[in-house]
Amino acid sequence: MSAERIDVTAFNPFVLFVGDAKDAFALHGGADGSCLERIVDGAHAMTNWDLDATSEPKAAYAREKARGFRIDAHETAEELGSRLHTLLADHGSTPDDALCVHRPQTAYGTRSTSIALVALQPSDTRLFHAEGPACASTLVDVSALIRDEPTPQASNV
Repeated sequence: MSAERIDVTAFNPFVLFVGDAKDAFALHGGADGSCLERIVDGAHAMTNWDLDATSEPKAAYAREKARGFRIDAHETAEELGSRLHTLLADHGSTPDDALCVHRPQTAYGTRSTSIALVALQPSDTRLFHAEGPACASTLVDVSALIRDEPTPQASNV
């Protein structure tokens, strides 16, 4: 199914990452319809609002953290995924810029974390997922979900 055929009004507002090693897009969906935006190279913040929403403290804080993040060429995908998961567990300096959000009084907060490490060779692409807030969840390698292979028993990262 192509992105253009999704009835985005059937869902709460969202930003969906769509991409491969050559191109990446953010599909914005909501009551006003949908918009597909190309993502250029660099650090970006994908939050509950528009990609790189400049008026949102959380997006600005996330971009700042992403720009300061450095990848070690010798680390494994599991190590990189774990460090990114730790970065996403950041509670910020205020509730408005927290990357890991806890607002039980309004039933709002971080529900899950997904980390995609996209490689030039599709077989080297990795996908990690954690249910629940990043500060209290376990990252699991779910790469088999994006490949043509059976899903193995989940192993924690």
